[in-house]
Amino acid sequence: MQRAIKSVGNALRGISIIFKEGRNIKIYIFCIVICVLAGFYFSITQIEWMILLLFFGLVLTAESLNTALEHTLNCISRDHREDIRDAKDVAAGAVAILVIANIIAVLIIFLPKIF
Repeated sequence: MQRAIKSVGNALRGISIIFKEGRNIKIYIFCIVICVLAGFYFSITQIEWMILLLFFGLVLTAESLNTALEHTLNCISRDHREDIRDAKDVAAGAVAILVIANIIAVLIIFLPKIF
C-alpha cells in the first residue's frame, strides 16, 4: 500500500513539474477549458465528449513525455549536439501532430453547431 501511495505522490509531483515548466501546457489547458464550456453550451453528444477527452488526454500525455525527454536529454549533455536537437525536435513535432489532429476534431465537432 505504501508503494502505491508513493507512486501516486511521484505522479502528482511530475504533474506539478509539467505545470510549473510547461508554457504550452498552460495554453493547452486554457483551450481545454474553452472547449469544455463550448461543449456544455452546444450540448455535444456523449461520443463527441469522448472524442474530445481522448484528444485532450493524448495531447497532455504527449506534452508530458516531451518534457520528460527534454529533461533526460539535458542530463546527457547541455552542449549543442545535433543528435540531441533532432530528438527534441522530433518529440515536439509529435506533439504538434496531435495538436493539429485535435484542432481538426474540435472544428468538426463545433463548426456545424456554430453555423
